[in-house]
Amino acid sequence: GGKQALEDRRHSFPGRPLLLNLASHDEVLPDNDCWLVASRYGALSEMDGIPMIFYGQEQGIQNYNSDPSYWYYDGFRTDHEVNFGKAIPHFKQWNQLMVWSNPPPNNTGLAQWYGRVNWARLNSPALQSVNRYFLSTTDGDDNARIMAVAKYETAYASPETGDVVLAFANLFRHGESHTLASDTYNLQPVWSLLGLNTGKYYNVRNLVSSNASTYVWASAKSGSELYNSGLYVSLGAGTVNPITADGEIVQYLKIEEANQAPVISLPGPHILAIGSSTNFNVTASDADSDPVTLTNTVAPAGASFAGGVFSWT
Repeated sequence: GGKQALEDRRHSFPGRPLLLNLASHDEVLPDNDCWLVASRYGALSEMDGIPMIFYGQEQGIQNYNSDPSYWYYDGFRTDHEVNFGKAIPHFKQWNQLMVWSNPPPNNTGLAQWYGRVNWARLNSPALQSVNRYFLSTTDGDDNARIMAVAKYETAYASPETGDVVLAFANLFRHGESHTLASDTYNLQPVWSLLGLNTGKYYNVRNLVSSNASTYVWASAKSGSELYNSGLYVSLGAGTVNPITADGEIVQYLKIEEANQAPVISLPGPHILAIGSSTNFNVTASDADSDPVTLTNTVAPAGASFAGGVFSWT
């Protein structure tokens, strides 16, 4: 439903900047759960358009409640007014946001999380781009808990020449406990569109992590593995870990080509008589790798590599 709504808005207003707001001066927040609101902001920030924040949203404010004892949570000093049938902060008179002296519940680290999402958006041409492709799981399903979309700066350009980001958001549900969401996504339908290559190696950086320059995977994955097995993603639950923990609620995974050093395999020891000779194979995990000139290897003098054959006398 959410994906279709985004598609409908794009087709209804072609070529126009779309406002991606969850609330405005005459509209209420979609929920009092600040983690749910954050998850929706993370999902909309994957889209083309202009992500918008209602002031105080990044501090966890809640909607108006007629019981004055709840006014502590909505973050404003003065009363609200009814506008279009909804109670909103009174903006026709002096008002004041009180989150600095009376912080709402669960707001610790929330503004920092919003800042990371905005930083990722600001520094990623792919996230800003209109180019998008909604991803499905390797089972062919649509995981309703995860907004999954591939964003790319230029169609069919490799990640070396164009920004490519796989973006995921854990969509919390109203009234449900915050739980992990995970699945494996099929990259085959978008493989060529993203300029990926089964003969190369890749790693990803999470643009919304505490250190966006750090690779997520301990070692690079081959393109053939990603093509055949898909991409596994596990999204945190916000209140289980601090919202500032890496991988909580959203992950914007920027794909980069990696220089994977192939593994050179040598046969067991050969004990030979003086003056005798033998043959044995030297193999590499990458069939195109030259054991003679490969970085961090020392080949014997006179060794050669031609036509896929290693030779040395």
